[in-house]
Amino acid sequence: MSFENSRDLLGSASDHILLGRAADGDTDAFAVIVRRYAPMLRAFFTRITDDPSEADQLVRDSLETAWRELPQLSQGVYLQTFLLLVADTQAGKDGLDTHRPAA
Repeated sequence: MSFENSRDLLGSASDHILLGRAADGDTDAFAVIVRRYAPMLRAFFTRITDDPSEADQLVRDSLETAWRELPQLSQGVYLQTFLLLVADTQAGKDGLDTHRPAA
């Protein structure tokens, strides 16, 4: 199987598979996670900052934190939930209110 075929298969892998592989240090699996979930994180941060540039930096910071914390995750954790918890924690560190009512 060629490298490109392997990447294509990884791109269609379930979150559970990606999470396990990324937790084991697979950077290609984490790259798929980033492509899959960065838009969601950017929307989350843009909503609370009203600043796309700041939102992009918060996405980067959150994904760096997620990468560091992946090996410590317990089995059965949902990837999207984990990423949103990391994002919420990152927002709190930056003094942002993530619990304000939607406009």
